[in-house]
Amino acid sequence: MAKDHRPIGRTASALGTAVAVAVFICASSAFAEPAPSMTGRDVQVVARALGFLQPPPSNDAWVAVVFAPGDTASRQDAERVAALFGTGLRAGHAVLSARSVSADALASAGNPAALIAAIGAPVGVVMAAARLGHIICITAALDQVEAGHCTMWVRSEPRVEIVINQAAARSCDLGFAAAFRMMVREL
Repeated sequence: MAKDHRPIGRTASALGTAVAVAVFICASSAFAEPAPSMTGRDVQVVARALGFLQPPPSNDAWVAVVFAPGDTASRQDAERVAALFGTGLRAGHAVLSARSVSADALASAGNPAALIAAIGAPVGVVMAAARLGHIICITAALDQVEAGHCTMWVRSEPRVEIVINQAAARSCDLGFAAAFRMMVREL
């Protein structure tokens, strides 16, 4: 067996440096801002998709972008996503606006046409509100749709993809136009 002839102090110093770098990387990622849940193009796809609901939103409908109470990153993401709607996006014959709403204020928020779960939003609460209001729950987290915790997932890059959880849609009494169902993947 070959012996390592490097001085012990030098090996310990290299190991210490490697550990310090790893700790720094982990600490830096812990404080990094999370990736945004939706892009401007994603929100445009969401608005178009909402136009295929049966019945579609009407008049000046609005979307609640739901965030976790007390979670600054979640609130900021919700505000950023709501701002992407600008002065309104067309969804069929409706013009959709959006506003951020805390999950604990959903019951008193009024009647949104849809719910979008921001980063960190309690999707169980969001989906329960969607069922109660017979409206769609939308998320940028595919795993939440696959698990049935939300109805629709949207991604616009590198290409547009939409996934619908049919069981979740049925639990909210939602229907979609046949033309739309041919363009999406259903679970």
